[in-house]
Amino acid sequence: MNRRRHSGSAGGWAAAAAIVLFAGCVHLAPPPPPRPSPAAAVTLESLPAYLLPRVAAVFWGTAGLALTTASAPGDAPHTGIKFPPQGPAGSGFAAAIDPRGYFLTAAHVVRREPIYVVWPDGKPGQLQPRLLRARVVFRGQPAGQGTDLAILRVDSPLAAVFAWAPTYAEGEPVVAVGSAGGAAGQNATAAALLGGHLVGSLADPEASPPRVTLFHTAPIRPGSSGGPLLTTDGQLLGINVEFGVASPAAALGPPSGAAAHRPDLAWLRQVIAADWAQHPDH
Repeated sequence: MNRRRHSGSAGGWAAAAAIVLFAGCVHLAPPPPPRPSPAAAVTLESLPAYLLPRVAAVFWGTAGLALTTASAPGDAPHTGIKFPPQGPAGSGFAAAIDPRGYFLTAAHVVRREPIYVVWPDGKPGQLQPRLLRARVVFRGQPAGQGTDLAILRVDSPLAAVFAWAPTYAEGEPVVAVGSAGGAAGQNATAAALLGGHLVGSLADPEASPPRVTLFHTAPIRPGSSGGPLLTTDGQLLGINVEFGVASPAAALGPPSGAAAHRPDLAWLRQVIAADWAQHPDH
């Protein structure tokens, strides 16, 4: 296991991360209050400016989604999704990893198609919500059975993507993007920043594809699957796949931590390169 030196952080991101790490679970902006509307709030707008275009909400198994906007007097507009009466069959998050339209999420988030990805897209200060159907480039196995990762591609270039952290270290502070839960009766994917620390790692070079499982203490919950696990300077460590799991670190005690899967990066680049060679045009 390697120890990584922190090279410093950009001002806004560092301040946001510091607040989260000391507070545990923080909403940088409260989600909009429930409204009698068929649109369910997707409050990705609550994320810091650095994260906003790099994190997406993922929905599967539901056709007929449509973007909406809504606001109450005195409130800023918020992005919403209009669902059919039965609501969405499942939801989670994804991390933008390649500007050609590729996202990384958990395999169990995309267990059924059609799959839709919604994210804020565009230049800083001019972000607009995008909702596109995604194609599954690769889908692994659920956690406990294999590498719980999936690669998605949308037919649109991405304005901003995550850079991968080259190393990681036990005891390192981390930040997870996870679910803040939703109001009763709403099908919402409200994003929250969750602070914690790495408490251990377990490499499995024989897995298909090879992976490292990173164990951490950020308090993720149902709906957080597919969300990125990040260093405090915003580099991508892995994708959250489980919560309430045991760690190799004895100090963690009973199963109360979380796990993220980190793919072999050479394998990841090869898969994306092969897919792009077959489907080069958006």
